[in-house]
Amino acid sequence: MSTLSARPAPGDHDPYYAMYVRRVPAGDLGELLERQVGELEAACARHPGDAAEHRYAPGKWSVREVIQHVNDTERVFGYRLLRFARRDATPLEGFDQDLFVANGRTDRRGLDELVREFRHLRLANTSLARALDADALAWRGRMWDKTLTTLALVTLLHGHAGHHLAVLEERYRPVIG
Repeated sequence: MSTLSARPAPGDHDPYYAMYVRRVPAGDLGELLERQVGELEAACARHPGDAAEHRYAPGKWSVREVIQHVNDTERVFGYRLLRFARRDATPLEGFDQDLFVANGRTDRRGLDELVREFRHLRLANTSLARALDADALAWRGRMWDKTLTTLALVTLLHGHAGHHLAVLEERYRPVIG
């Protein structure tokens, strides 16, 4: 079993992903992934009621839509993680995040429900990641036209959600108060 304490080397992922990898602090990735659930819960608690519909600028996602996007990405990355962990060499296609958000029907869901969904998705993905050995973490798979290791993909789970938590804090919270 891996402690998930390593970080991917620059050659383990496309340079595009470096912005997400840099967001991940040192420490055990399993623990960091679990801790991030509480961070997302706390961030969403700062956007109660009507604030969940807030958009910091015209054409930007609402707080609820941001969380829906984080959930969609967590689900897609979880599927990719399973494929990588099982050494499936089939290139995986991307997904249209704007299409997913537009059809996510967040108007029918409360922010608390979206947060619960994230918790379940993240804990399932963390459980899978913790079960991987060094060979599985070193496996290289393809997403879109980019090659990356399973370890890089696990790291992206944290980095992507961390990016959106920072956006909530930096762009949404100052306007809401």
